[in-house]
Formats: sequence, structure tokens, C-alpha cells
Amino acid sequence: MKKWLSLYAALVLLTACNQTKILDDLNLVQVLGFDLAEGRKMKGMFVVALYRGEKKMQTRMFSSIGKTGKEIKAQADLKSALPLEIGQVRVIMFSKKFAQHGVKEIINTLDRIPRVGNLAFPAVADGDLENVLKTQYLEEEGVVGYLSSLIEQEIKMNKLPKSNLYLFSNSLYDNARDAYLPYISKEKDNLKVSGLALFREDKLQYILPAKSMFIFKVLVEGFSNGVYGFYLRDQYAAIENIKAQTHYSLTKDTQPVLNVKVKVKGKMQELTQDKNLDNPKMVKQVEKAMEQAIQKEAEEMIHKFQKKGVDPLGIGKVYRAQTRGWNEEKWRDMYPSLKVRVNAETNIVQSGVME
Repeated sequence: MKKWLSLYAALVLLTACNQTKILDDLNLVQVLGFDLAEGRKMKGMFVVALYRGEKKMQTRMFSSIGKTGKEIKAQADLKSALPLEIGQVRVIMFSKKFAQHGVKEIINTLDRIPRVGNLAFPAVADGDLENVLKTQYLEEEGVVGYLSSLIEQEIKMNKLPKSNLYLFSNSLYDNARDAYLPYISKEKDNLKVSGLALFREDKLQYILPAKSMFIFKVLVEGFSNGVYGFYLRDQYAAIENIKAQTHYSLTKDTQPVLNVKVKVKGKMQELTQDKNLDNPKMVKQVEKAMEQAIQKEAEEMIHKFQKKGVDPLGIGKVYRAQTRGWNEEKWRDMYPSLKVRVNAETNIVQSGVME
């Protein structure tokens, strides 16, 4: 990790220079990429925006491989007609392989670079990171705008939990919860958020698939406007305009028990079979089925996290708040066998039927 720090030390020195810099004489790096290379080497990727005439912009990536950070930065600069300047960074991408190796020291260094703002989006890429960053996408701003808009849109649409460099850093330094990042994959010439990369301490441990992100978001921060689908016997139901919140508490008897209370309020959007939803009895059936689906998925998800040894929900923070003499090692030993009880309470306030 020390050799990686030398790369970022070089970046700090570059951005800390006191002399006035003319933007037209620099290549502003807006996406940073980090990967491992063969032979104990590393790869740094610097994506810059190149303006070609009024409102026309192209992106270009400069990359190099070396044993030290100074070597990588120097080699990348040789490929660029203008000096590379770390400014206006919008996205920080780690390859899956790199994230599995550990990211804490790098994040710590990036936190100290003034021009890498707290609102930059860190993420983990599936597959070949260089290929992801070099592809010429159809979006107007190329990979720079595509990546940042993709993550921001998923957050705004309530499909992805809030995520930025500041939040990720806080989670990395908190010994009572684990961090997570968007997991991005490429399909032909398109990118998508295909799940969440869950960390244990600072190392990637598990990929949560996209289909599980609704329940994850309910458990980690709640919903103000979401959509959830589930099976009601032989038909499929969808609930929209969901408002959900989750409360955690710990019961300490002979063995601690985590109680998870989920409250959900929503509107029926679709039912695949024609049913009279003006009938209170039918509405109760839908509510009961939704409660059972949420409870089952939530319990299975938490048990999976326990098995993998990751705590992205911050259950450790609940235990720490109610326990004197908090001990991280003791908590990590206890966490996999902690009993969990999930109780969901739903309320369908308005309904309608679509054939």
C-alpha cells in the first residue's frame, strides 16, 4: 500500500502548488480509476474532458503501469499534451480486484486532496475497468457525464442508497458498521448499476444483486417514494409511492436478539388478476402477503450478511449504543450467531386494478 500512497502524494503536491494555473493549459482529470496489474504493479487511469469547440466535449483516458506512484504519474503525463490536473473529480472507480485488495489508505489520501470533493461518487466496476472507462458512449459528456449521471439518477429514483466519498469514508472509519458502494457493470456499450459492493473493513467481501436493493434500502435508510413487487399466491402485485422506515432495537435476555420493525405505507399499482380491492378483506390479504414477503427477504438478507461477516446495516451501532464497554473484536465474534426477528407492518392506503 505504501507505493500506492506515493501516487497520491504526487497528486497532493500537484494540487497544492501555489502558482496560478490557466485551465486552458491543463487537462482536468474528472474520473480517477485504480486497478492492480501483474508483477506486483499497479495501474492508474486518468479520464479528462477535452473541449472541442462550443459545447462540444470528448473524453480521453491516460493510463500507465508502474511499481511506484511517481512512475505511474510521470508516465501518464508523457502521454498527455498538457499536464494532468486533479480537479473537478466526479467519479472514483475501483476495479473489483483492486477493491478486494483494500481501499482504505487510498480513500484516506483522496480525502486530503482539496479538489477531490466530498460529493464525488466512488464505485466498483465489474470486469475490465480500463475497458469501461475507454468506451465511447453515446451520452454527450462521454464516460464522465455518463457515470456520474447514472449513479445520481439511481439515487434520486430511490433505487440506490445515498452514496458519495464523504459517506463512504465515514463508514470505513466506523468500527461498528461496514461500507458499501454502487457496483457497475457494462453490457455492450451501456453501463448499469447491477448491485452493491459490500465491504468488510476496507476490503470488498460480497456483491449484493440489484434485485435485493429495495429491501436493502428499506433496512439501511428507508424510502420516501419507492416501488415494490411481490407474489400474492398465483398472481403478482406491485405497490408504489411507498414510504418506509425501519427501527432497530436489541433485547438482552440470555442471548441478545435484534428486533427489526419495518413500517410500510403504499398504494396498489398493479395486480395481474382482476380482484375487488374495494373489499377490505381483499386489501388485508394483500397487506398480509406483502408483510410476509418483506419479512422473508429481510431475514434472508441479514442472515446472508451474518454468514459473509459484513454489517452494512450498522447493526453493530445498535449493539454499541446499548452496551457498556464496547469491544469490536467481541462484537465481530458475536455477530454471525446473533438472533434476528423482523416484523413488517404494511398499510395500503389507496388501491386500483390493472388487467
